[in-house]
Formats: sequence, C-alpha cells, structure tokens
Amino acid sequence: MPELTKDTLTAAAAEIFGDDVTKLPLERLEHLITVTQYATDVLLNEIERRGELTFAGDVPIIPYMSDYSAETILARPGEDWPGAGFPDLPRAPH
Repeated sequence: MPELTKDTLTAAAAEIFGDDVTKLPLERLEHLITVTQYATDVLLNEIERRGELTFAGDVPIIPYMSDYSAETILARPGEDWPGAGFPDLPRAPH
C-alpha cells in the first residue's frame, strides 16, 4: 500500500469529524476518539489474525503508512515519556 500524504490524511479525517474540531463539544471529541480507538483495535486484531503484524522484541509495530503524523501528548519531542519523539516524523503544529 502506498504511503498516504498529509493532504490525503487531512481529507480523510475531515470526512470523519468535519473541518474544524475546535468547534466540537468535548462529548463529541470523546465519542470520536473512542470510535477511532475501537476501529484501530479491530484493524490491528485483523492484521494480527492474518499473521501480518510484526514486532520489535515484544512491542508490536503499528502499521502507519505516512511520513506525517500529528504531534500528541503521547509523543511530543523532548518530553520525558517513552514515546517522546517517536516516530521521528514531520509534526503538525499543536
């Protein structure tokens, strides 16, 4: 599968939650993150079921088909957190 571009990711995300997340109420944000996390879990389980999930030691490598990612609290460069700065990809401003 070819890597997705920032524009493709932005358009797909806009289809899910609209163009401006700043206007969404907290309840809607929590609903959307719950749905997307559940979808991620289902998709990872299917990739694993097919025998296609790879590991680095005991840690699964989550397939992410883009060289662009949004900076989040889970992986901000320079913070004392196991995911800080990983992966080392161009980041969206926060």
